[in-house]
Amino acid sequence: MKSVPKIGSPVVPSRSSRGAADVARRSVLALLCSTALAALAASTPISAPPELLDAEAAFVPTAERKDASTVVVRYQIAPQYYMYRARFRAADLSGGDVVKLPMKLPPGKVTDDATFGRVETYRQQIEFPLRLAAHSDKPQRIEIVSQGCAEAGVCYPPLTHRFELPAGKGVVAGVPVDRASASSASRPAAVSPPSRSNTSGGSPSVLEVISAPPRRP
Repeated sequence: MKSVPKIGSPVVPSRSSRGAADVARRSVLALLCSTALAALAASTPISAPPELLDAEAAFVPTAERKDASTVVVRYQIAPQYYMYRARFRAADLSGGDVVKLPMKLPPGKVTDDATFGRVETYRQQIEFPLRLAAHSDKPQRIEIVSQGCAEAGVCYPPLTHRFELPAGKGVVAGVPVDRASASSASRPAAVSPPSRSNTSGGSPSVLEVISAPPRRP
């Protein structure tokens, strides 16, 4: 004969009912956690990788002719981009031959570069003088080779600009050599040292070989 609990006495739940209640609580907590995580993921914006500039937009050169033998070259460098000090080369093409010009570049900021180690770099702007191969009041033509990278981790191929200097004082913009292929050649490439040989098969321009910037001790 079953005993009838007295009125007012506490009712003790059975083990089975307690287990079912625990399972229900865990299910509710799991559902609440998953809902909260889904809402957090939906509200968190996904940052897209930065869109890289063409080299012509990242590194913009001009040349100002000061007198019959002196030119001042300036490069405007876009934010989050930089140029290698050791990658600049210049030549005078006015006489029909390629005459390399000595360069007096200002000191750069020492940077631990992922490709070349400790090198000197320029940011924002670089300005330097050039002395032409001949003292002349006639129009002159020079070419400058440079190379830069983006902080995003990509390096651009070396880029050659040609400057058609006026007979007198004046400022001209640098025009990329072989503009027909500039749209593809000026796009950034994966970080890697440039080729050490001229494989184009054509006549050399200002520079046949651009060696890697020397590592600083």
